[in-house]
Amino acid sequence: MPGKKKIVVADDEPIIISLLTELMSGTYDIHTAANGVQALNAVERTKPDMVILDVTMPEMDGFEACRCLKRNTATSKIPVIMLTARCRVMDIETGIKSGADAYIIKPFSPGMLIERVDKILSGSQV
Repeated sequence: MPGKKKIVVADDEPIIISLLTELMSGTYDIHTAANGVQALNAVERTKPDMVILDVTMPEMDGFEACRCLKRNTATSKIPVIMLTARCRVMDIETGIKSGADAYIIKPFSPGMLIERVDKILSGSQV
């Protein structure tokens, strides 16, 4: 979809993938993955403008996927939002230390998520 910014969404819950796709596909070109390994492959294939990662996923969790993205010079500047049910302070700290640009806890407000995505992609302060 030319002209639309691309977002890779990784979550192992199909309902979350469907919700995010429905919520954002009018504005963004959404590519999906069911785990961190698939997310990294989707990033390599699509060269997205943003990645949204769940934390708890099989094969590779969101923290490790985020660290991989931030260590790679080709992907280190891609903004990452962690969207997860993990809400302990140590989880939030791990997400930020992994390189996440934002950490949003499920259940989430769709409007707040869209606002955060829009602000990050427009280069505005979060």
